[in-house]
Amino acid sequence: MIALAARTPVAWKLREVGGHRVEKWLLRKAFEDLLPDEIVRRTKLQFDRGSGLADLLTDRLTAACRDLPQNGARSPEETYYKHLLVDAFAETPEILDLVAHWEDPIARV
Repeated sequence: MIALAARTPVAWKLREVGGHRVEKWLLRKAFEDLLPDEIVRRTKLQFDRGSGLADLLTDRLTAACRDLPQNGARSPEETYYKHLLVDAFAETPEILDLVAHWEDPIARV
């Protein structure tokens, strides 16, 4: 698939239609009779948003962080990463100072 995509002329993938640039034009054209119009014509989304991966990740991280202290974290993802970093580098606070945005990462966990 990658080789085929690399050989496909750019003009087939990106087109001006009605004064608007249409990305993935060939792919949209190929599936316009098979998929609902709201899918074929929707605006391009970041992969994790368009695929539903972001919602799945948020749900899983929220469940994984249920028993972890939040301590000012802005999201379940930040809580989880903070927990992993502090757990892995508790003996080397110099590393935590380089990567963490928390005043005292060891004391806050």
